Amino acid sequence: MEKVVTIHLDNKVFQMEEEAYNHLRRALENQWKRQELEPLVAGYLEQKLAGATRVITYPEVLDVLARLGISAAASPRGRERRLYRRPADKVLGGVCSGLGEYLDVDPVVIRVLFLLTLLMLSMGFWLYILLWIVVPNAPAEP
Repeated sequence: MEKVVTIHLDNKVFQMEEEAYNHLRRALENQWKRQELEPLVAGYLEQKLAGATRVITYPEVLDVLARLGISAAASPRGRERRLYRRPADKVLGGVCSGLGEYLDVDPVVIRVLFLLTLLMLSMGFWLYILLWIVVPNAPAEP
């Protein structure tokens, strides 16, 4: 017998197994686009239910996360938090997107701050180059 929890996701109520809920929560809490992902997850879960009132299971949550491209391996809470460059989401070297993910801030904000420091102090350019050299690329997700 599985424990069932009731959650609110994008102003919709879902019942899901506790294991499925815990996995979904861990997967979403490490995403910097969490606000944008919640409506998508809710929409996919509604499609899975298709009007029936039943409990969402762990495999269904895995399927929804796979559709959205969220890796289950990248989401465990126990993962140590490190600063990486994000070459997949880069404009120049991936430094700003890596800082944005590390600080849980939109990378555009980081890019604007670097641009402002470049224009005002010219220190931003050297800081960016230094981070580009020092910060390693993010490990490839399986």
